[in-house]
This record gives sequence, C-alpha cells and structure tokens, in this order.
Amino acid sequence: MITQPFSPCFGAGVTIAATTTSANQAFTAGGPLQNVAVTNAGTAVAFVRLGVGAQTATTADMAIAPNATVILTKGLADNIAAICASGTATIYAIPGEGH
Repeated sequence: MITQPFSPCFGAGVTIAATTTSANQAFTAGGPLQNVAVTNAGTAVAFVRLGVGAQTATTADMAIAPNATVILTKGLADNIAAICASGTATIYAIPGEGH
C-alpha cells in the first residue's frame, strides 16, 4: 500500500482558541480536499468536530492530545469546532490531501 504524505492547502489554515465553550471556525478554502491536519498546540486535551455548516463540539467528539497532530478525513466538511473539558488550547487546522 502506498501512502501519500500530507500535502496542505497553503493559506487555507484556520485557528481556534479552544476553551470550555465550543468554538467554531469555517474553512476559508480547500472545499474539494479530502483530509485536514489538526494540531493541538495547547497543554489540555481538545475535542474536535468536523461538519457542514456551523458545528458545536462536545467532549464526546474526537480527542486530540496536547502537542499532537492528527489527520482526519474532511470530506465535504467546511467547518471545524473545538472544545476543552478544562483549560485552554490553540487548535490549528489545515485542509489538504494525503496522510
């Protein structure tokens, strides 16, 4: 199996200041791109949700450990939301292709 390295859509990244209240951000570009790299640059676990239209993240969504990056399937999602159970985190998300 051949794995294509992640190739970001430069200029299409978004930033979310995650707190204990869900925060949503629309992607500015990258509509047809299938994946998104999500980085938690904070010291608290963050939970993220992707979807079409504004989203509300909960602590039942995808957990991202502090100082970790994950590649998620984006599909048609044009928004990302993030929340922390406690504390805060800066979340960086950028659409792209590959893993």
